[in-house]
Amino acid sequence: MNDLLQLALEAHGGLEQWNGFEKVAIQMKVGGILWTVKGQEGVLNNSQIEVELRNQRGRYLEFNGKKGQETYFTPKEVSIINNGYLVEALFNPRDSFIGHELQTPWTRLQLIYFGTYAMWEYLTIPFNLTLPGFNTKELTPWHEGGETWRRMEVHFPNDWAYHSKEQVFYFDEKGLLKRMDYNVDISGNTAAAQYVFDYQDFQGIKLPTRRLVYGRDAQNQYVKEPVVVSINLLDVHFD
Repeated sequence: MNDLLQLALEAHGGLEQWNGFEKVAIQMKVGGILWTVKGQEGVLNNSQIEVELRNQRGRYLEFNGKKGQETYFTPKEVSIINNGYLVEALFNPRDSFIGHELQTPWTRLQLIYFGTYAMWEYLTIPFNLTLPGFNTKELTPWHEGGETWRRMEVHFPNDWAYHSKEQVFYFDEKGLLKRMDYNVDISGNTAAAQYVFDYQDFQGIKLPTRRLVYGRDAQNQYVKEPVVVSINLLDVHFD
């Protein structure tokens, strides 16, 4: 484990504290232009999601605001379940995005795939980087807004769901995550820069409660307008 990852783990609450939990459930408000572009405006605006911490499994509760309706996600399968009955399912969901561009609309099941794997990653950073198959190395520092951030390049395991197999994470001098860069493979390889704000302590784990996702240009600078995705955590509970 490199020293930057160790610093980040301690800053976010420590691996020992993290290992005392199995899953996390959150309530959140979601915005941004992405959902309109993908033909899914309003579906995730007010969402409840639960994810496991060491496996890529998760579910939306009361999906699309409907009581008794929930979803199921693994990298190999997504489904919608209504009061215990299967409504529809999609196997090997990533294959369904072949040929997609930024403007290509999504089905409900494709939305569930994207939304669940994305929130799994956001809620488990940096602790997920200690799992088998993740490879990390430190890059040269980055200067932004009068601050110097240390950068970590991460390669994700082949059989996981991810925005892109290679991503870059930026940490401040205390080890708190500030920014993450990735390309969204399933949406035309769109380059993105995500910023995180307003850390709070939840049962000993520090999580940012606000996220803003922007486009990213060829100079690695974020494109201020429009906001592609916004996420605000309203409630967080670890079990």
